[in-house]
Amino acid sequence: MHASADTLCRAPLAAVHWSEGAPEAPATPMLERHIDADVVIVGAGFSGLTAALALAEAGRDVVVLDAAEPGFAASGRNAAHVAPMFWGMKKTPAQMLARFGPELGGRMNRMAALSGASLFDLIDRHAIACDARRGGYACVARTPASLAKLLAGLEAWRPYGGRFEPVSRHDLDRHVASPRYAGGVILTDGGSVNPLALSRGLARAAIAAGACIHGVSPAISVSRDGGLWTMRTPQGSVRSRVLLVCAGAY
Repeated sequence: MHASADTLCRAPLAAVHWSEGAPEAPATPMLERHIDADVVIVGAGFSGLTAALALAEAGRDVVVLDAAEPGFAASGRNAAHVAPMFWGMKKTPAQMLARFGPELGGRMNRMAALSGASLFDLIDRHAIACDARRGGYACVARTPASLAKLLAGLEAWRPYGGRFEPVSRHDLDRHVASPRYAGGVILTDGGSVNPLALSRGLARAAIAAGACIHGVSPAISVSRDGGLWTMRTPQGSVRSRVLLVCAGAY
């Protein structure tokens, strides 16, 4: 079942666990007029806000639209793990190269492998208060066979900057309480954050860089004419040369 935009706007953020440790959300007034921009971004979560911040710092005129407020949905409700590198059988470095080609696939692999360090550097650069913890991220394996498979999969990320440290069964007790694992791996650049606080901090940094973020402004329709996109909300619209859709995980 999918929640409507109206339901999302009315749902209380107080129900989100992470709100207790997060600063107040920055002001993101509803869009109530018609404006032009270089880029319009739909979704004020991690993807949309990171893109908005980078584009605003590069001098672009950026507008972000969200059905509720920054971090309201998946970005503010997740498990807070920072675990760099792609996961899953269909997201190996070789498969990314095969699908997207050596240039784009290689860039995506490097971005994923370095994402943990890049995230914490971004948090430091903008002094985002989000309980960031850099201590590494532990991945455990139940059997020697699954441990060997885990190590082989991670080894493919080394050429792209992926960093990890194998941990024996004996040494794993420094990280995990259970003695039942065969061993594991520490992702050196991993850790944890308060995800809602991170979302709100990214929004505040993007606004400070010049981006405009409009909350309670769900995107309800889009059209394209003469090379320009027009994204409409209930009370306004944005016309832009570039459209980024960074929504839907919730």
